Amino acid sequence: MAKDLEITSKVATGLSNSARKDEALKKLIGAWNSKSVQAGKRVGTFGLMAAALAACGGGGSGGSGTDGGGNTISFGVTPVVAGATTVSGTFAFFDSADAEITSITADTQDIADKLLEYAVEGTPEDVTGVTTINLAGGVTLVATVEDLAQVQVTGSGNVWALVGTAVPAVADHGTFALDIDITGDLIFDMDGDTRGGLDQEVAITGTIDLNFGDIIVSDGVVDLTGAALARIGQTVEINSTLIMTYDQFVAALEAETSFSGAGNLVVKMGPTDGDLLEGYLAVSHLLGQVQLQDPIAGPKTFILEGSGGAQSLEVSPQDIELTVSRFVDQALTLLEQRIQGFADSEDFTTLASIAGDFSALSAAITTLQGSVGTDDGEGDLFTRLDALETAVNTELENRVADLEL
Repeated sequence: MAKDLEITSKVATGLSNSARKDEALKKLIGAWNSKSVQAGKRVGTFGLMAAALAACGGGGSGGSGTDGGGNTISFGVTPVVAGATTVSGTFAFFDSADAEITSITADTQDIADKLLEYAVEGTPEDVTGVTTINLAGGVTLVATVEDLAQVQVTGSGNVWALVGTAVPAVADHGTFALDIDITGDLIFDMDGDTRGGLDQEVAITGTIDLNFGDIIVSDGVVDLTGAALARIGQTVEINSTLIMTYDQFVAALEAETSFSGAGNLVVKMGPTDGDLLEGYLAVSHLLGQVQLQDPIAGPKTFILEGSGGAQSLEVSPQDIELTVSRFVDQALTLLEQRIQGFADSEDFTTLASIAGDFSALSAAITTLQGSVGTDDGEGDLFTRLDALETAVNTELENRVADLEL
């Protein structure tokens, strides 16, 4: 009798654990499923996401299914050997807390509506001790960014990083170091742009090498300035906000990567990248690859931020004249403010700095005279420069006259 009770207890415990794991899996899948349906409502977004997931098949063990064309798809999770496992199928869901990966096969044509239905057919496989997940056959690994930060991901497949599922009430999700070296796409996915009126954001460090795969940013603010990016593919799809360094941006443009989507791009310059105008002009001939598009208003600008964030330039990728005019107008306005400050404070220690800025701006306008529009909406740029020179000279003459009294 005691033996029977012991067996019954073990069975009950097993069923309880199984139910708990099924529920955890359903929550993870539910987060993905909900987001994929929302993404379908965004102009042009779901098409790219679906394309990123279309590749499937390959080797592996654990079972098989068929795709929409009746082709056999193998799927499974290999035992962990020396910390590594290989995953195949259409999707694989990684849960580091339970040390499990569930691999499934599904028809990508109706995956947004039926992912959970397919997934419950999969069996979670124990991957205790895993440090490397090797993707095979184009499988898409779905995991929270917290779980992805616990492992290295390699192989042929995609990574779908869910951000914000671990702490649903927080807007700033912190910083995560990723180690991703795949031949495939990387998708950052949050459950919306804001929480409690604050932008959702995540910062990514570590190493990301996609072997010419694409990056897709779904929601919120994704800051990649701390990451080492290598071999990004043809497209960076932005449907919320992406922040990157000037070096990352230049490397992507030189690799003929295009930036598309309806979102926002912020490019941050460093202390060795020169000033805003120099940074802009150095890449202006490549900006045809920046094709951000508002579905109603049309082509979008992006922000080029100077070192330290003190100044920024709104860049119209297709209009060099408009962009340079904005820069010069901004510089003139700043110089006007500094001259007025000098006049108010009579602080001669600022005069040398003002003179240096004045000289540099004058040279820049002269150099750009052939491409800058002469009407900036607030008066001719060159006329304003002449007026500033007169203002500086007048202030100097007044101060000299005061000293002579």
